[in-house]
Amino acid sequence: MRNNLKGVFSNYSKIYIYPVFDLQVDDLNTFESEQIWRETKLWQDVLIVASELNMQSNFAYVSRPVGEVVERANRDSEKKLAQGTLAKGDLFIFVSRDDINRTIGKIPTGFSEFSIGKLILVGMTP
Repeated sequence: MRNNLKGVFSNYSKIYIYPVFDLQVDDLNTFESEQIWRETKLWQDVLIVASELNMQSNFAYVSRPVGEVVERANRDSEKKLAQGTLAKGDLFIFVSRDDINRTIGKIPTGFSEFSIGKLILVGMTP
């Protein structure tokens, strides 16, 4: 998995996990996809590879609750996706087609979409 991610990530400069979530809070009112991220722990592979490639990310483990930061990050991602204002090198990583349909709808021209395992990646063509 990590080798496949590394091959793809090397074409981008920033990754955005969607939705981001607070690992310190077990919130019952979350996206279904948050549970997928938590249960599969795929976020760990994503962050390890991003770190190895010195990429910027919108997600990190912190030792205290950061609910407001998480909510703001998700709102910012939703706005960027809805408006189609991804910059070259931006790569969004989803685990749910429902999240893509809710935030983007139809993938705009110039965006790439592909899958690696359970991950669905959408980015601005570099």
